[in-house]
Amino acid sequence: MATGMVYVIRNLITGKQFVGSTTMKLSRIWSYHKSWANGSRKSPLYQEMRKFGDKNFIIEPCEEQLSYDQLRNKLKEWVTRLHTHIPLGYNLSSKLSGCRVRFKPHEVRKIIELSKTIPQTHIARKYNVSQTTISRIVARKIYK
Repeated sequence: MATGMVYVIRNLITGKQFVGSTTMKLSRIWSYHKSWANGSRKSPLYQEMRKFGDKNFIIEPCEEQLSYDQLRNKLKEWVTRLHTHIPLGYNLSSKLSGCRVRFKPHEVRKIIELSKTIPQTHIARKYNVSQTTISRIVARKIYK
């Protein structure tokens, strides 16, 4: 069974933090964050990574060996525990709909099947993602 982790990125100058989740190795997701910061992304985290330099940020695991279902809930728990919502931290949404949890193929099939009988808003709540994500899965715009 594949597992993931919840991690925190900390600004060593301001102390502000960002909590995220991933199924990748920590070094790989850190490489992605640095790459996104060097691009044109406008989130507060990436703006400050450009301002202070990525050498003034560290990434550390909060909790490891989590199942896909645990990732969704643990992400919310850590954001709340560490107070990382804007303006105290870098997490933007209280709903955390941007959580980048990858669905397993059987979950995608289940979501598509459920969408035939259950409103997408209910499915989104069940999987703790946005209704847009469910719509994109059902339309096969993602997870083709």
